[in-house]
Amino acid sequence: MGYRYRRRNPKVIALIVEIVLFLVFMLILLILYEKEVKLNVPVTLIITGVLLFSILLTLSLLRYDAMRDIRADGSFKGTNLPLYTDSTTLQGHDIREENEKD
Repeated sequence: MGYRYRRRNPKVIALIVEIVLFLVFMLILLILYEKEVKLNVPVTLIITGVLLFSILLTLSLLRYDAMRDIRADGSFKGTNLPLYTDSTTLQGHDIREENEKD
């Protein structure tokens, strides 16, 4: 059995690293809180917010890549899978479908 190289998505690796950093940060905060160390609350909130924002941004990029792959694949045809999620685009699709029926 030979070694099989499998390409990893760098965004998935980034998401894993961000989650690990967030968990380590929370663990450090818990330890400092148990030791009754005075913490600077605004700095702690800013760091927590930045870490959460980076996780959400990476998740949205992964979702965008997945939707782009589905669109490029063409496997969505004949299904009810919405390709676009914003309401304006969905309304545009509904209008087009109504015009095609006539």
